Amino acid sequence: TTYKISEMAAAILALPTGSGETNYLPAVCNDAAGGYTLPDGALTGVTSIRPYTFYESHVTSVAFPSGLTTIGEHAFTDSDITGVDLPASVTSIGKAAFKGTAGRTFIIRATPPPTIVNDSFGGLPDANLAIYVPDASLSAYQSAWGYYYQVIHPISDL
Repeated sequence: TTYKISEMAAAILALPTGSGETNYLPAVCNDAAGGYTLPDGALTGVTSIRPYTFYESHVTSVAFPSGLTTIGEHAFTDSDITGVDLPASVTSIGKAAFKGTAGRTFIIRATPPPTIVNDSFGGLPDANLAIYVPDASLSAYQSAWGYYYQVIHPISDL
C-alpha cells in the first residue's frame, strides 16, 4: 500500500500511547531533497504530536490543527520545518521539540503561555531565534519563559 505523507503522519500520530508502534518518520520524510509539506487538514483532529514524530525529517511546513494541545519532546528536532505558527490551543511544548530546526521564527498564539522546558526551542537563545506571542500576554510569556526572555516579542511586531 502506498500512503501520502499526510496520511502516514496522521495515522502514526493517531496511534495510542503504548501501542508498541513508533512515530518516528525519517524513512518517509527524508527521501526527498526538496522536502515535504503537510497540507492544511492533514492533521485535522490531532491533539498531540508525539515525541520524535518528525525528528530529522525534511518536512518543511505543517498546518498545525486548532485543537492541538501537546507537542512531544524532539518532535521536530533537526527538521527542515520553517515558519512555525502554533494555535491558541497549545498547552505544552516538550524538551527540544524545535531544537535545531531550519526555521528559527515561532508564532505562538496561546494564552496563557504553554508549559515548556529550557531547551524546547534549542540550547541558548541566539540572534536568529524569535518567538512572537499575543501582545496582551507578552509579560506573562517573559515571566514564565525567562530563559527565552530576550527573544520573545509581541505578534504586532511582525
